Amino acid sequence: MLRRTIIRLLAGLAALSFIFLIYLPGTTGALYYDDYNALNRMGAIESFDDAKSFVLGGTAGPLGRPIALLSYLPHADRWPDSSTGILRDNTIIHAFNALLLGILAFLILRLRPEPENAYPVFWIALGAALLWAVMPINASASLIAIQRMTTLAATFGLLGLIGFVAGYHVQRNHPVGGLFVQFGALGLGTLLAVFTKESGALVPVYALVIDAVLLRHLPLPNPWRNIRRGSLWLAFLAVFAFVAWSGRDLFTVNDFRGFSSWERLQTEAVIVWEYLRLTLMPLPTAFGPFHDHRAGNEFTGLSALLAALGWLALLMTALWVHRRWRNPWPLYALLWFFTGHLLESTTILLEPYFEHRNYLATFGLCLMLAVAAGHAPGQLRRVAPLLFGLVILLNAAILYSMTSLWGKPLEAAQMWAERNPGSARAALHSVFVEFGAPNRTTADLNDEMIVFERRRFALTVLDRTARVCPECLDVRMQALLHACLVEAPDDVRGRFDALLAMSNSASINISVADGVFALDQLIEREACPPLTGGDATDLVDRIITGSHYLAPALHARLLFVSAKIADAAGDMAEAESRLHSAEGVAPTAMPVLQFQVYLYNKLGRFSDALAAVARRRSMDRSGTAMSDAALDELTSLIKSTRNDSTAE
Repeated sequence: MLRRTIIRLLAGLAALSFIFLIYLPGTTGALYYDDYNALNRMGAIESFDDAKSFVLGGTAGPLGRPIALLSYLPHADRWPDSSTGILRDNTIIHAFNALLLGILAFLILRLRPEPENAYPVFWIALGAALLWAVMPINASASLIAIQRMTTLAATFGLLGLIGFVAGYHVQRNHPVGGLFVQFGALGLGTLLAVFTKESGALVPVYALVIDAVLLRHLPLPNPWRNIRRGSLWLAFLAVFAFVAWSGRDLFTVNDFRGFSSWERLQTEAVIVWEYLRLTLMPLPTAFGPFHDHRAGNEFTGLSALLAALGWLALLMTALWVHRRWRNPWPLYALLWFFTGHLLESTTILLEPYFEHRNYLATFGLCLMLAVAAGHAPGQLRRVAPLLFGLVILLNAAILYSMTSLWGKPLEAAQMWAERNPGSARAALHSVFVEFGAPNRTTADLNDEMIVFERRRFALTVLDRTARVCPECLDVRMQALLHACLVEAPDDVRGRFDALLAMSNSASINISVADGVFALDQLIEREACPPLTGGDATDLVDRIITGSHYLAPALHARLLFVSAKIADAAGDMAEAESRLHSAEGVAPTAMPVLQFQVYLYNKLGRFSDALAAVARRRSMDRSGTAMSDAALDELTSLIKSTRNDSTAE
């Protein structure tokens, strides 16, 4: 007994070490688009209030995801240079999740009737967890810093599911106590998971799949069994109702996304087949962080209908196998897979394609394959586990090639830009990494010829993407910024005019707003001839008036830039008007208030400056940088400036 325990312990430790070592090369990888969007405020954390504001002020989801943001605080002091530490910790979380899945599988298999000559459930559970841990489709969940939200939510969800399944063991002697254990663990795990990422709401649905498919044979007095299963069904119906209705018009095209919920649902029916194919037949070059070129209305009509019929046929086959052969594993694997995609791969207007959405969804397939290998009859009993081991090694080899590439930011960025020419994010990331590559020496960065040639290379990448994605305003904006420094004035003017012409119909994101800000800085330094501040103002106005949807933060940022241009031109009235508009759009934006205070102090209108600060005090400023201390500091600055002015 002791010897068996030691062997199992060593095998588990070896598996965890194996997982960590395979992922280790990827921990030197880059930060990506959403990493900066969600975590950039970490760099301003200097006090407890700053940390509290960061944790409670998240905007990545409707609940703010405070638990996930809390987990990033140990990396705040070195942000953004702390990316390696973040990715290393992500890898540890992934390995821990593999351990939790192994425990969950072990507990489930202990409650299942075992066929004769089956391999011990420990080895089946270990094999399933190890296969899941090395599947390449799950790599992005650990190698993209912000996707800790996905993996950490899975951690809490799995702890809840482990407690739920452990409750079945308690029920043998204490039916009511077992039920309390089940729902206490499941409720706490779900609550923690939801405040880490909203997809944690699926945890009770995973429990329903386990209860209704794998463990429905377990005896329990009817009232308690009905309470348990009825509660789980209610959780599923709540999620289903949210997906199906939730106040959305399913057939109206969303101005921001460019597709409707119904079009997205049809597209996802095809994309989820693609996920399944890449899960079972992974190709190293098929995976990456950039999929923004995938459209939410990419597959509709006949292709979507055929995909849906294919899923229905697969489900009916799994049901037939369950009834005819008393084999629940294909049905369990399919329903578990569907559960993982119930929120993010249906009608909710998110971007259509991300690999991390498969993170927990793929485990049902892994457990099914491990059970099939461990329960193989006759002569297959020796061969099947060997084949299963080869599948693990093949996936591990592909994963290692991926992590090795992801750990080389410049090489990876160039490959992703080439393979995804329609991806604006891939092109922008390639240019960003090219100019901030860690293998560039100080001498390289100071060599004007090298910088010139690198800007030329950046233009080649950006122009290639612009040809494939003519509506990508952010790509054209970034190309203009580089062209200012390497192209003739007439060519720059041509690029700007083309940008201006399309700016009243293209979608606007943070890259566009930042690009306008950077363009103004170049114009101010006379580094972008023949453009002037008036050109930048025209661009801002065209974007604001022509945009179908403009997020308040972006709208305010654009108004801020135009106010800055007006101030530089000496048009104080125009600057004040634009700042007033910015305040109306985003009243708690700290830069807008700071600019207002600066402008009013400059004009000697100290009462207006104090009034601008006073207006913010009555607002809900939770989760923003506009703390009471910051407002007090501005008030002191105004009074000090007023006193100095009076003394003069």
